[in-house]
Amino acid sequence: LSAKKLGIGMRVNQTVRAAARIPLLPVDPQLRQIRDTCAVGFLDCDISSKLEFDSSHSYSERLVQHKGGEWTIVVHLVEIRALESAEESGIGNPVVHVSALGDTKQSKKYKRASSSLMEESVYFSAVRTGEQMRQELIQIQVRNWRHLMSDAVIGQVVIEADSVYQHEGHSFLRKWFPILSYGSSSVVGYLRASAAVVAPASAIPELAAYKGGTEKQLLLLQKSIVLPPRLSTTSFCVNISLGFADMLPFMSGLEPMGTDIVRIFARAEISGYDPIDSNTMISLAEELKDDRLNRATVLNVQRRVNLN
Repeated sequence: LSAKKLGIGMRVNQTVRAAARIPLLPVDPQLRQIRDTCAVGFLDCDISSKLEFDSSHSYSERLVQHKGGEWTIVVHLVEIRALESAEESGIGNPVVHVSALGDTKQSKKYKRASSSLMEESVYFSAVRTGEQMRQELIQIQVRNWRHLMSDAVIGQVVIEADSVYQHEGHSFLRKWFPILSYGSSSVVGYLRASAAVVAPASAIPELAAYKGGTEKQLLLLQKSIVLPPRLSTTSFCVNISLGFADMLPFMSGLEPMGTDIVRIFARAEISGYDPIDSNTMISLAEELKDDRLNRATVLNVQRRVNLN
């Protein structure tokens, strides 16, 4: 049974109910395999499919556990430590920009500091659908503030809002993150932060705040040499091999034969890195034959492509 046939139907409480006609094919008793012959009968049935979150299905739309409405993201900046700077002295003026839900807010400026306690919170609210929230990113960018000049980007931390929502209580508290140089994997400092993703009509949690500090302690931390936190980073390699694509929008060039040769390319995006584009591929495009589907296209790539 094909998910693209069963995934389109009446949706009730995250369950798809669809009518299906299943062909009964003759089986060779000796070879124990289905012969490539005509069906000897059909089984008409009603099928209920439970859609699981974050799994791969080849139907055009999928349900997500997030509901639409006004979502809120809270980011509490705790501390920056061992921050590199482009200044000749090695000590800059860091300022942190946090972007989420289509908005950007910044912390106060910390003059001549490579490490500093921050204890600042920023709030974002916007109306989003469930699918939009599943793709939402929290981008924390550390910059070096320069008077009468544009700020220089030191590095950034990118967090998927959906991964925060999967935590217990839909939040995490005072976790360390490596600050990565923009577009690469080199570590240029460390950030400690808390974050919460709040669903519509839900209470905003109280993120842990620093209660024992004084201005003198903050000054001592800014002026001292602070060791990096105990945090390990791991290099990794991602290889994506593409040879087949299903349920794509219908291509008008397929008429009237229902098949055509097309040139396509693939793009892979990893949070915090520049997009990776493949070379152009020659692919055979064919129209999907199913009365219960809107016109769609399936692609069979003639030569498998790899993205690294």
